[in-house]
Amino acid sequence: VSSIAAYRGAPGLSIGNAVGSNIANIALVLGLAVLVNPLKVNKHLVHKELPLLILLMVAAGGLVWDRELGRIDGIVLLGGLFGLIGWIVWDGLRSREIPEGLEDELPGEMKTTTALLWVLVGLAVLLGSSELLVWGAKSIARSFGVTERVIGLTVVAFGTSLPELAATVVAAKRNEHDIAVGNIVGSNMFNTLGVLGLPGVIRPGAVED
Repeated sequence: VSSIAAYRGAPGLSIGNAVGSNIANIALVLGLAVLVNPLKVNKHLVHKELPLLILLMVAAGGLVWDRELGRIDGIVLLGGLFGLIGWIVWDGLRSREIPEGLEDELPGEMKTTTALLWVLVGLAVLLGSSELLVWGAKSIARSFGVTERVIGLTVVAFGTSLPELAATVVAAKRNEHDIAVGNIVGSNMFNTLGVLGLPGVIRPGAVED
């Protein structure tokens, strides 16, 4: 959604989506999850991932403080995303923590060709639905006479947070506390680095006050 919005000349929609999704994840998704089932927060998450998330959000805010999201800013943010993924994979391989009962939840074997076909079908649906979402959001902005940023912060942010809502609520119901909270923290890290970084690379420009 962010990349298509930037490509279509609506960077305000992309930036609003990144910020609005973070707000929706914390206030809406996490709020509903704890109403379903109070969550225990892992001390590793509190001492490592949560401070890192706050640091990343402050750093991203610093990059756009000059009211400009440039190509260098986008490259720095996307570079941080790849660095973050590498660190998480390295940390996971080092600790080798395998949840109990994980093998029972893994899907059965699937042929590579079948798996590739489903990936392509899923990608096509994802791109098509993203195109429709951006087109609809721009139309709503025009009809209500508001900026695309406002629609990005509200309608688009809520729509793109629905997968997190479904995953987090289901995880909370199943007492998968680490998955429920970790999903929110990880999603917000991705929004801050990836979703905010893309418009800077694709269509750098001014950021609304």
